[in-house]
Order: sequence, then structure tokens, then C-alpha cells
Amino acid sequence: MKCRIPLFGIIVLIIGICLCISPVAGKYIDSGYTQSFDAASLTNPPFGEEIAVKFWIAAVDNDIQDISVAFKESEAYIDESSFSYTFDSPNQQNVPLDIRTTGKNTWSIAKIKRGEKVTLTFNAYPKTIRKEKLAIGTASIVYTPILDNNQKANPISEDLIQLNAGLADSAWFKYDALQKKYDAEQKSKADIPIWNYTLTGIAAVAIIIAIILFICLLRTKSQLNKEILQAKTGWKSDLLLIRDKLREADESNIPNIRTTVEELLISDRMLVIETSEKTHDTQESGKRTEKKGNTGGF
Repeated sequence: MKCRIPLFGIIVLIIGICLCISPVAGKYIDSGYTQSFDAASLTNPPFGEEIAVKFWIAAVDNDIQDISVAFKESEAYIDESSFSYTFDSPNQQNVPLDIRTTGKNTWSIAKIKRGEKVTLTFNAYPKTIRKEKLAIGTASIVYTPILDNNQKANPISEDLIQLNAGLADSAWFKYDALQKKYDAEQKSKADIPIWNYTLTGIAAVAIIIAIILFICLLRTKSQLNKEILQAKTGWKSDLLLIRDKLREADESNIPNIRTTVEELLISDRMLVIETSEKTHDTQESGKRTEKKGNTGGF
């Protein structure tokens, strides 16, 4: 008995064998980026707070050509005038055959051979510095691979590559940290009981009042001493005058001396003496009353 193999099975087998031995397409390109935010304004020019972006594209297993790289802004302004490029090649040539800008933030590269890399460098300025992670924008790449038989493959468009930047060191977050520290200190001070401040205020007011009263007392005492000295000086001069008149006096001068004494008694200089005498009389009267009370009224 002969074993018959269906024609359809043979066709499937042949196709499977062809798929197994056919070469697998390699990786065409490699791309990526780095970024650096100048929070401390160390670069000059420009003058700080810019994001320096380096975006690179390299041909891996095949040459690529007709490359277009386009950048779109998102949360940062891309400085078109800041664009520059570098070219790395293991070959002898130092620059690619054709690399140029074709529009706003768009670059065209004629060809990159396997193992070569082009790096595009530009500055972006954040629209806000209040985000720790800022979306600078996106980058898109369109290129045509060159196969091993030097035939062009269909153009390939890479998905949009998101470009992000870290702004954790921006002035806003430094200010925010200082503000939070200040608020914490104020809250800590507010937790102190209010009566501590009240006692401090009362003590300060009491000290001020005591100083004022002490100054007033010194001034009053000084004024009183001055008045007493003036009174003593006046009385001394008056007594000297009376003494001189008494030395030269005879019986006919006695009325004049008496008149002078009476004038002195009614003058303003007697006020101090009269006040003193009244105080002395009052004290003496009080002593008599007290003594009389102690004897039972007898």
C-alpha cells in the first residue's frame, strides 16, 4: 500500500521551511536623549534656567537614509537658533553627506551608515518651573532602511518620543521648601501659651513705669533741695541784715528794726517756716492727746 501525501500538505511544508531559513530583519536604528536643567544659572550664555537637550539617532544593523527628525513643543519653548549637531563615525569621513534644517525644529539627514550616530543639541526654556517633571515636547523620526541587497525598504515612522526634564532643583521648589520651613517655625511659636506673652508684656510695662517714677522722684527731691537751699540762703541774708542793724541801733532805731522784722514775717520766705511750725504743732497736739488718753482723762 502506497502512502500518498496530499499536495496541499507539501505546499505548507515548503513554505514553513522557507520561513525558517529566511533571515530575520535586524534592528535598524537606535535613538535616545539626555537633558540637563541649569537651575543655578551656571551657563553663560545663555543665562540660566534653560534645559540643554541632546537627541541622538544611530544606524544599527543597516544603513538608513532619507531621515527626517521633527521636534514639537509642549511645556517648554524650543530655541530654534540654539540647534547644533555632532557626527560620530567609525569610518574616515567626519561629516555626513547632507544634514540641514528644513523647517521649524525639523532636520533632514541624507544618510547614516551602520555604526554612525548623529546628535542634535538644542536649548529649551520651561513655560513653568513649578513641575518636578516637565514635558519638553516630542520627537518623531521617519527613515528608509537600506537592505543587504542595496534595495530600499518601505519608509518607517517611529512613534513619538516623549522628551521630559527634571526641574526638582528649580527656584520655585527651593522657595517652597523655605516657605514650608518658615510656616513650621511660625506654627511652633504659635503653640506657646498666650499667657507667656502677657506676662512678658506686663513685666515690660511695670519696668517702664518704675523707671518713670524713679526719674520723677529724683527730679522732685532735687527741686525740693534747691528750694530749701534758697530759703536758707535768704534767711541767712535777712539775719545778717538784722544783726548789722542791731549793732548800730539805738533807741530811736528800734521802730525801724521792728518794721523790718514784721516785713520778713509776712514775706514768702516765711511759708516754709510756717509750714514746718504747723507740722510741729500738730505732732505736739497729737502727743498730748495720746498722753491724756493713757491717764484715763485725769
